[in-house]
Amino acid sequence: MIHLGIQTDTFDKEGRIIGQNTRYKNPTQREIIDVLSVFVGDIKQIPPMYSAIKINGDRLYDLARKGIKLDLQSRLVHVFDISLLNWNPPIMDLKVNCGKGFYMRSLANDLGEELGMGAYLEELTRLKHGPFDIEESVDFGCVEEMFKQGSWSDIIQDVDSAIGHIPKILVDTQFEEHVLNGRPLPVCSGVPSGQPKEIRRLYSRVGKFIGIMEFNNMIGAWCPKKVINVNVDRKLHAK
Repeated sequence: MIHLGIQTDTFDKEGRIIGQNTRYKNPTQREIIDVLSVFVGDIKQIPPMYSAIKINGDRLYDLARKGIKLDLQSRLVHVFDISLLNWNPPIMDLKVNCGKGFYMRSLANDLGEELGMGAYLEELTRLKHGPFDIEESVDFGCVEEMFKQGSWSDIIQDVDSAIGHIPKILVDTQFEEHVLNGRPLPVCSGVPSGQPKEIRRLYSRVGKFIGIMEFNNMIGAWCPKKVINVNVDRKLHAK
């Protein structure tokens, strides 16, 4: 949800008010929809000064809290679609389908400037991220109760559930041990070659997730990028 008529230094309701317009005329729903169309597609967006982006090793929010101001460069981000769900002045409710690197707070601020009245982000609910959807989420109270009942493992997803889009490689036990000990995985029968810096998921023949590998074309092998050497007995921990 976006609040029109007020601008803050953080682009959200937690920030300090730096601008307030009490004389603006509320835009019509049609006017809002027309302005929103400007923010669809490949757009340039300046991230909020109060963000976790690093500049020369320092987080922007740390610099902002010290009173340091920087002339930030815009970044290219992609917005697939924006829908106006509700308009109850001065609050508008939007649904945004966007790519990585996009800041809803920046959209709120930019939208306020485009409408000539200022705006900040009042509230944000993330509906989907990668393969995870809010419709499949479990609230904290339910999780707490399932831990008490010992049935928490019913809602736990595998550690590799977030990377199903990455191609996988299956290896025999001998190679599994090599990788878990930090050794490269050579290209051989059953282990394909790859492109420089290409990423693959690695599994044992029985389907155990071992880790993420990166192809090193200099040595012609897959090198461990992140290995998972943890065995969890769900029945034991569910007691």
